Amino acid sequence: MSTAPLQGVRVLGLGGIWAGRLAAMLLADQGAEVIEIEPPGRAARDEDPLLLRGKKRVQLDLNDSADNAAAKALAAEADIVIDNLGPGRAERFGLDATSLSTSNPTLVHVSVPGFASGSPLADEAAWEGTVHAAMGVYTDLHATGTLFGGPTIYTAVPMASSYAGVHAAISATMGYYARLCGGQARASRYRWLMRSCQPSRCS
Repeated sequence: MSTAPLQGVRVLGLGGIWAGRLAAMLLADQGAEVIEIEPPGRAARDEDPLLLRGKKRVQLDLNDSADNAAAKALAAEADIVIDNLGPGRAERFGLDATSLSTSNPTLVHVSVPGFASGSPLADEAAWEGTVHAAMGVYTDLHATGTLFGGPTIYTAVPMASSYAGVHAAISATMGYYARLCGGQARASRYRWLMRSCQPSRCS
């Protein structure tokens, strides 16, 4: 009987931005148990069904002390946290990698900011269009756009968030794989992966 690659892995999704939610969905597709924290009042009918796939949803107000404690308790039981709360917010809520490592030292914490912390744009609001404009997406959609100075072409496709979500899912998986190679995993649950985890591959 076959098992999903990430069966038994617990993932906690923080933040309602498309990139982080896509990453969590991709991990759910691989068999992970995904719990996604969302703000109170968000209705399923208002959601993209794609982003809800394979997840459990919990509505918590991270500004509320009791709800914040509940979120930290979920993080303490997680193998992977996907943080898409936005710059500085995870730290403010005590849900950043440093804070969570106290109660969960083997946690794989993946942050998905719009712009890197060292970027001149780090403090800019990372709307989809802002990221597209910064990365030159609107001039590169057509093969000859850059070469011949073609007109700017705008797209409603969330390309930046899509790529960010895919890379976040890959980062989370590889981080978790490194954790297994470090011998810190519950090996009985993941024997299928440990078979390929040779010292020469993990160094």
